[in-house]
Amino acid sequence: MAKPRKLKAEDPSPPPPASPKDEMPPSAEDDSTQFVSIAAELSAIGRAVDGAVLLTDALAEDAVFSTEAADRIPPAVVAVLGLVHARLDQVQRVLRGSTDPKRILTPGNLTGAPSPEEDPDIRLRVWTHDQRIAFHSREVHMAESEQEAAARQRG
Repeated sequence: MAKPRKLKAEDPSPPPPASPKDEMPPSAEDDSTQFVSIAAELSAIGRAVDGAVLLTDALAEDAVFSTEAADRIPPAVVAVLGLVHARLDQVQRVLRGSTDPKRILTPGNLTGAPSPEEDPDIRLRVWTHDQRIAFHSREVHMAESEQEAAARQRG
């Protein structure tokens, strides 16, 4: 039985150590100090893809220990890749500005405001309450305008 081959992952350098201030959970009222690190988010997505690759390699090289495990690998890979796809869609919406970065905020990608001496990273500030209200108000206005236009076309 062949051993699964190890992939040489290009793991980006780990994020800088968190300061004690960063370790404290920010309050709900202080959303404006929360930032999402896109580098950390993409690193997590990359690790999920690496896991799917390792599973498929193990199956292809007949390095699975039981037929039950071999039967479970294909649906597991499909599930992981489905989650990766959905997460990338969500990140894309955040990058376009059509979704609040808070929607993808996790402990793994939460970071503070960038400082000039840090490595370049795209950091997206979580929207404030007022920004969320303004965004949703525009969405409602656009939906109402579309509804009125459709009603004019029908009648």
